[in-house]
Amino acid sequence: MRDYFKIYIYLLFMYLGLSFSGYFILKKIDISLIFSQLSTLLTGALIISFISTTIFLKGLSLSKSKNVIATLLAIVLKFLLFIALIGIYAVLYNELTITFLITFFIIYLAFTSYLLITFVTILKSKNEFKPDVNGEQV
Repeated sequence: MRDYFKIYIYLLFMYLGLSFSGYFILKKIDISLIFSQLSTLLTGALIISFISTTIFLKGLSLSKSKNVIATLLAIVLKFLLFIALIGIYAVLYNELTITFLITFFIIYLAFTSYLLITFVTILKSKNEFKPDVNGEQV
């Protein structure tokens, strides 16, 4: 697990980069989204990504079949938690505008892309991403 500590650091850097760029974009462009709403979305996305990454990394130490289940669980749980994040936002701010939806999908795309690239890279390095053909390792 210690070897994968840098994944969490990169997630934090991505969070900070999106926060700073979002702050400056909100100052330059007059849109109906305020920084507290953006920070709610970004913080929620960071927490969800930490949870998903932790489940995935814990699954790496399990057997190959349980590893696949842990990977799928991490991806499905991430999706469900992002849906819950939309619900939490709607309760906190009592609105779902088109500006929010565009911002949400940009944040969702950024964190999902990072997680999928990370998952595939780790699985390729462990040779568990390659399919078995007739019981032989390809």
